[in-house]
Formats: sequence, structure tokens, C-alpha cells
Amino acid sequence: MVSRLTISWTMIGCLSIIGYFSIFGSNFINVSAQEAEELIVRRVAIWDLFYQGMVAAFVVGALVQGTLIYIYWRFRESNPKNKPRTEKREA
Repeated sequence: MVSRLTISWTMIGCLSIIGYFSIFGSNFINVSAQEAEELIVRRVAIWDLFYQGMVAAFVVGALVQGTLIYIYWRFRESNPKNKPRTEKREA
């Protein structure tokens, strides 16, 4: 059986890889365009960088919010796993 911690780290890793490729994936297109000596409009390139940054910000924000929701839900007071143990063992 796979633990919840393993699943959580796997999900974080997959989202990190997706975020990485969404940020740096279009840079390979720019390199190939420069090698072919095509005209690159600076305004378009700047907006491309802006959108890449926004995608990165949303990916990081989603990871942080998901982690916070998991922590809040797991360690809430009404969770039966977080009840203090009152059993005392007598030696």
C-alpha cells in the first residue's frame, strides 16, 4: 500500500515538472527561430516572458494553496486522529 506522503510528493513532483516545461518550453522555440534568422518582435517576446512568469506564479500558488489546504484539513481539531490520548498505563 502506498502512503499518503508518497502520493503527495509524487503529485508535487509532477506539478513541478509541468511547471518547468511550461516556463522553459518556449525558450527552445526562440532558439530555433534565431538560428533560422527569422525576425523576432521584441514586444511579442516580452509578453511571452510575462505569460511564462504568470504560469509559473499560478503553478507555485496552486502548490502552496494545495499544501496549506491539506495541512489544515489533516490537522484540524475535529479530526479523530488528533484527539489527545487520555489512556494512562499503570505499571
